[in-house]
Amino acid sequence: MNDYNDVIWSSQSSGAPIVTIATYGITFNSSTIDLMNKPKRIKMGYSPNSNKVLVKPTNEQDGKSFEFAAREKKRGYIRIGNKDFVKYIANQSNLPLIKDSIRFPAEWDSQNQLLIVDLNNPIDEKYKDLEKNSINSSLEVENEKDSKNDLE
Repeated sequence: MNDYNDVIWSSQSSGAPIVTIATYGITFNSSTIDLMNKPKRIKMGYSPNSNKVLVKPTNEQDGKSFEFAAREKKRGYIRIGNKDFVKYIANQSNLPLIKDSIRFPAEWDSQNQLLIVDLNNPIDEKYKDLEKNSINSSLEVENEKDSKNDLE
């Protein structure tokens, strides 16, 4: 018999736990924040083998963690503006982060105390079957724009 200890209860205001990745950063909705018990700080990493972003609540202030709970906005979301990290995961996972943001479901791994964002499983249908070549060419255009802006 299932004891349903793994149920994620949804509320009317927050919906499903979703992480949004865009060129300007990574946004956590209120359900995702609640899944992690609204930690003061987090560490973010990327697993190239599984193509997943991992988020670990922490109390450490070691230069590798980000302030988290204090960034919460009135509408119940938190945005971490880590453009270099976003560019890195976009390049590694072939995410087309040129014009749009891309939403992903978030899962809490209670055994490892990690939030897992599977970049292989975008919520929006239009991103599910993108060709690698079109994504890479879009990323090259964006990188060229960034290089030009850096020179100005």
